[in-house]
Amino acid sequence: MQKLENDPSLADRTKLTPAQITDLLTFVLRSTYFQYNGSIYEQKDGAAMSPVSAVIASLFMESFEEQAITTSSYEPRIWKRHPSIRFTMETEKDNKLAFLDTAVLREPDGRLTTSVHRKPTHTDQYLAYDSHHPQSVKRSIVKCLYERAKRLVTKPSVISEEKKHLSSKLTKTGKPNNSAEPANEFKATAVLPYVKGLSEQLCLQQQGVRVFFKSQTTLRSQYDQKTLSTRLNKMA
Repeated sequence: MQKLENDPSLADRTKLTPAQITDLLTFVLRSTYFQYNGSIYEQKDGAAMSPVSAVIASLFMESFEEQAITTSSYEPRIWKRHPSIRFTMETEKDNKLAFLDTAVLREPDGRLTTSVHRKPTHTDQYLAYDSHHPQSVKRSIVKCLYERAKRLVTKPSVISEEKKHLSSKLTKTGKPNNSAEPANEFKATAVLPYVKGLSEQLCLQQQGVRVFFKSQTTLRSQYDQKTLSTRLNKMA
């Protein structure tokens, strides 16, 4: 609230008052409900799954850091802005060292080769092919995994092993053998509401039109402009 009140350009960017913005943020962050096995649950701990949560977290850290630095008896030599940043050092084990999703292997002759790295906690669980998602999303997952294998793996024998591994795991999701498609050159882009069973039948890609699908049920769709204006006027 204090940062909103001290923002000189707030009135130029929105007609909402700081109090109204705060009320809307409270509504978004504290109205997280979901249904599972016929029961309705409310999230009471942590932030909501929303883009605004990252902004709120940054605002909190900024306020916390300012208070900590101004009240500290010592001036910090290092200021790590993000709480997740950590400096670590790793050494190779069994001639292998992991870097992000790449495993770097030191060969007996000293050469370095690379392959796909998976953490010990990796489960090889991917999106089920009968789930309520656009077919383009499912195909993109398959294509991404195979493209990563081609990009990271340097030895042909290891590429073959990686493809067999992917084929085995993706088959369990119900993936058909022809689900991976090459990239096309598109002349235009269209964004359409997703309707299961209908959206998959669109043949726009054959006409050079790239199609993205969006969900029809959003928080904004549940409130028309008149209802939202009425609620805002009541908060004023």
